[in-house]
Amino acid sequence: MRSPSATARPWRFVAQVEVDRASGASGRAKFWVAHDCGLIINPEILRTTIEGNVVQGLSRTLFEEVRFDRDSVLSVDWASYRSSTWGDAPESIEIVLINHPEIAPSGAGEPTIRVIRARWPTRSSTPPAFACGAPR
Repeated sequence: MRSPSATARPWRFVAQVEVDRASGASGRAKFWVAHDCGLIINPEILRTTIEGNVVQGLSRTLFEEVRFDRDSVLSVDWASYRSSTWGDAPESIEIVLINHPEIAPSGAGEPTIRVIRARWPTRSSTPPAFACGAPR
């Protein structure tokens, strides 16, 4: 049996985010992730992988930035490179794992990181809640 790629397996991701329309600032978010990566071998490790990728995706989207000037990179150490802290963590991350023992295991966390960066609401976003999923 051929093992499907991580992007071929179905998954869905929903985030509820409060956004102050005047300032563009977002509050703590709630996330729901349904993930099918074929045969689930270790559900707890799978859950923590997905949770970690949600938090990492948020950090990359909201805080992380490599700064440059005309001649060089300015973000040269961890003191000058902002990333998320415990206070920035989502209010909740609920995960539904879909086990398919007849399908070989495939990727677990990668799809979650991609979608957060692509869909995080910005100052000009109309609805404060959104939903998206893997391309078909």
